[in-house]
Amino acid sequence: MLRYFRINDPYRLLGVLVIGVLLFLPAFIDTPSITYPELKSFIIGEKIREGNLPYAELVDSTPPLTCWLYGAADLFFGRSLVARHIFSFLIIFCQGIYLAVICINRKVFADSSYLPPLLFIVLFAFSYDTLALTGELMGSGFLLLAINNLYKELEFRTQRDDAVIGLGLFVSFASLCSFAYAVFLVASILILVFYSRRDPRTLMLLIVGFTIPHVLLISTYFLIGDLDGLVRYYYLPNLSFQSNSFVTLKALLLLGIVPMGFFLISLFVLSREGRLTKYQSQVLQSMFFWLVFSLVFLFFTKDLRPQSLIVVIPSLSFFLTHFYLSLQRRLIAELTLWIFLLGIGLMSYLSWRGSIRGVDYDELTVRQNSNNTIVNQRLLVLADDPSYYKDNILATPFMNWGLSKSVFENPDYYENIVWVYESFRDDPPTYIIDPNGYMKPFFDRIPALKGKYHTLGEGNYLRK
Repeated sequence: MLRYFRINDPYRLLGVLVIGVLLFLPAFIDTPSITYPELKSFIIGEKIREGNLPYAELVDSTPPLTCWLYGAADLFFGRSLVARHIFSFLIIFCQGIYLAVICINRKVFADSSYLPPLLFIVLFAFSYDTLALTGELMGSGFLLLAINNLYKELEFRTQRDDAVIGLGLFVSFASLCSFAYAVFLVASILILVFYSRRDPRTLMLLIVGFTIPHVLLISTYFLIGDLDGLVRYYYLPNLSFQSNSFVTLKALLLLGIVPMGFFLISLFVLSREGRLTKYQSQVLQSMFFWLVFSLVFLFFTKDLRPQSLIVVIPSLSFFLTHFYLSLQRRLIAELTLWIFLLGIGLMSYLSWRGSIRGVDYDELTVRQNSNNTIVNQRLLVLADDPSYYKDNILATPFMNWGLSKSVFENPDYYENIVWVYESFRDDPPTYIIDPNGYMKPFFDRIPALKGKYHTLGEGNYLRK
């Protein structure tokens, strides 16, 4: 198989596609349970498709490009997980193709081959939740574009200002998909400082390129009069260090044990047998920097889960490709490639089925709520339990309870009363789930609103 993919023939991508389909086929046939990030994408997508503006008419910290992606996904796929997973796989495959184009055009390796997209696809199969259509997946495509521009800069003969600005732009677009991707701006600056013969003006161009999309976003919200919502619900929450962990560190290490083992072996082999040109050596060192900041990204991401590890896949693909191209004994190379492929697939399948002790997806998958009799209703949940929305639709803008809680905890503020009243007027919920009694002070202050609901008991309300 290694010999097949080492040939520089675009038709080898069909083999990559077949292997990718086989690896993800169990997830296509037996669709896994919906995860909390996927449920969140459903809720946001429905609100965006209804015409609600993020941060002004939807209280959540999800980046803007991701919100619009969810809106488009809801328009085309609805709540179909299978359709979304197939589309995500096509995105992964296209990213693999682009990685092959980068490696061949930039002459990153001594031999032009289609090993990088093969390893890229296989690495994505380490966990079933990498198929989730999320901002992290979308942003990883912009990071590949950034890597291409970074390679352009490392080629001394092709130093151009537009490549530097483009590098900053692509990292910025990635941060508008997942804000934690902004750490790669620091990675890009350090790589250019250490490995590119450019002056401080180049670094300023990089920073300017990064700030342009954010300045345009801020200017747009300023012109429509919703800048306060953008700052309060997008920038400030994403600049904080609070995060949710859906899996344990032990689970992530177990899921990544096969790629991590092969990565360490590749470093050992490259240190002994690697014969690289100066340019290839600089690319190798820059990708190690990129890998380090990929790990830094994990400390800043807001929802830590197996899919968060996809950020390290381009760097791992790069090192593993060097490893396989440097092996002189074909039999050993073929054997290790099969061990790698089968090891990834087996670990992913066994962890999905709960057969690996220490890998637990229970906190990642959505649990059934106690009020499972409420189905296909417009709902408002005044608690940190989004599972109610699994079979229902969000009413009012108050999606993220961590950000909305301050509104309902302060009924004495006139602005909060007006906002709640206008939200109920424009998008009234049929049911209100209120286990802690947050609505009662608002009902007392808004008699017209109170008359439209009656109590169901336990603090829940039903619209008359």
